[in-house]
Amino acid sequence: MARIFVNGESFSQIAPTVLYELEFESIMRQHSPELFTGFEFVPFKVTVADESGSAKPDFALVDRGYRQWWVGETELGIHSLERHVLPQVRTLSRAYYGSDAANALLRESRGALEPRALEDLMKGAQPRVLVVVNSPCPTWPARLLRYDAQLCLIQVYRSEKNQHILLVDGYQPEVVVDRVSTCRLHPILANYLVVDAPAALGVLPGESLEIEFNGALSQWVRTDIHDAVWLVFHGKENPLSRGTHYVLIR
Repeated sequence: MARIFVNGESFSQIAPTVLYELEFESIMRQHSPELFTGFEFVPFKVTVADESGSAKPDFALVDRGYRQWWVGETELGIHSLERHVLPQVRTLSRAYYGSDAANALLRESRGALEPRALEDLMKGAQPRVLVVVNSPCPTWPARLLRYDAQLCLIQVYRSEKNQHILLVDGYQPEVVVDRVSTCRLHPILANYLVVDAPAALGVLPGESLEIEFNGALSQWVRTDIHDAVWLVFHGKENPLSRGTHYVLIR
């Protein structure tokens, strides 16, 4: 049995086969400030659906700057990738997240999330999927990437005093402080930028902001349409016409 010794105290690895999924999730939530710096860890057990079926995530990670968010799935390494993990990840990566999801996040966050900013976040890009597993699964990462999902391995060690040490490997979401949002030119409307993280823009619908590109400033106006947010350029020639995808940096 693997052990870790810290300041004279012995921590023994909890066998993956004896750790219940709810216990694993509880330990992860307890240590979420260290595991997911810059994110609010929120229990998120709302059924969502796409055209192939429905699934229920276990938690969400919301960037405290409302620039990105993740839906999380807690898994045990003994689960089947083909029959159990991939079907859920596929649905979570394609599902619609609307008012029900926002209300559940607000309720479970207990005041940690701001309603207006969360509403804007839901108008942006789909959340990415993070799968957290308690034992090494070397074949999983490549298969999960098909759905733009990432794998984080967390192995739990416990002392006789019921203290925990976590051995972490794999992917951990990061917050880039000066990064506002990724955005892309609309495929048909050349003066329209689709914004992936509208809550981080710092402007309300109808307000304008300046974008500097290649040393020149241009004015753009925020426009909200249903469940999307665009930045619209009202000048003669769109300065961003040379490319399709951009990153807004503050």
